[in-house]
Amino acid sequence: MTDEMTAPATPPPGAGRRRAPRPAPLAAPVPGPVPGRGLGPVPAAYYPGVSVIVAARDAEDRIAAAVRAAADAEYPGPLEVIVVDDGSRDRTARVVEALALPRVWVVRGRRGGRASALNTGVAVARHDLLVFADADAVLARDAVRRLVAALTDPGVGAVGGAVLRGPERDRAGTRGRAPGSVGAVRRLALSDAGGVPDSAAGGTGRGTGRNTGRGTGRYGGDAALRAAIRRAGWRVVRRDDAVAWKDAPRRKRLRRLLRRRR
Repeated sequence: MTDEMTAPATPPPGAGRRRAPRPAPLAAPVPGPVPGRGLGPVPAAYYPGVSVIVAARDAEDRIAAAVRAAADAEYPGPLEVIVVDDGSRDRTARVVEALALPRVWVVRGRRGGRASALNTGVAVARHDLLVFADADAVLARDAVRRLVAALTDPGVGAVGGAVLRGPERDRAGTRGRAPGSVGAVRRLALSDAGGVPDSAAGGTGRGTGRNTGRGTGRYGGDAALRAAIRRAGWRVVRRDDAVAWKDAPRRKRLRRLLRRRR
């Protein structure tokens, strides 16, 4: 009696590496707080873990407010704040360490640009939902929860919030960008897109994502990240009620910004 060996089936034309399966829908968070009221007791299982990643360079004068706001997020689930010091020449890292906040830690890196810093943060983050925030962006207390709520749809790979400038802090009429100064992305969607592209760093050309290319500034860079995630087959949505505040730009910065956008 002999054993018969069956030849392996020939793969169909065009077969290649299979994408990882889409994640199951997240349990929808309990609706947001009514102004003047708290969230109340909510089962932690409704809120998956979130890693807030802040890329910072020479930001000692503004990083403390941004980190305190992120660590104080009104989010009942697991949350960590990772500050990636992108080769700062000032006391940025020491300022964050001096805060001694329990959910905050610092990664010191070489100067490589915003994309490189964000990709470094992604590599060490413990959670699969990632919130990106600029070093001068002060998150509203409910911003993380609102961003996560948009990711309950398993087809959504990224969501962008809104940035308000100046002291008025009025949410009406805001317009969001996804993701950039503030936004959230699934780790799987970011992996499919090849990481944060170099152009999202404002043209440093030294990021670690595969989507490399000459930068087009902050606004064009955010568009590059959106496009990469969409090309990978994910939807990108916007939540104008997930906000962060920034100070109005100084005159010199404003002039540079206007020249860049012409």
